[in-house]
Amino acid sequence: KYKSLVHIFDALNAYLCHHEKLPCHSIYGCVSPSHVKKVLSYVCLLGTKLFNSHAYKHSSWLKIYGFLNGLVEEMHQSSKFVLFSGHDISLESLKSVLSFSDCLIPPYASRLIFEIYSNFFFFA
Repeated sequence: KYKSLVHIFDALNAYLCHHEKLPCHSIYGCVSPSHVKKVLSYVCLLGTKLFNSHAYKHSSWLKIYGFLNGLVEEMHQSSKFVLFSGHDISLESLKSVLSFSDCLIPPYASRLIFEIYSNFFFFA
């Protein structure tokens, strides 16, 4: 038994990411691709409502502040390459803070790349 739509979405992703057949139940029948499409569109609708919420934006800032602070600190270093690691929920908070909504929960093995350049030539 699933308590939220996100748990159902995660369960379906587990099947889809591993190229498994969708689940079947002896009484209720099998989950079809059209069921998956309906769940995804419902998740998108709920996500859009949540994304536009002031409380969610505030919560996202609190969750991702440490990462953003570390990113800014790295900009002042001379490192050639820096790797940060996180989870899909971290990317979701970052998307909210950057106001980037695409109605997608970041899938497994997602990545977000920042290229940071510095200008060493200063003209007076």
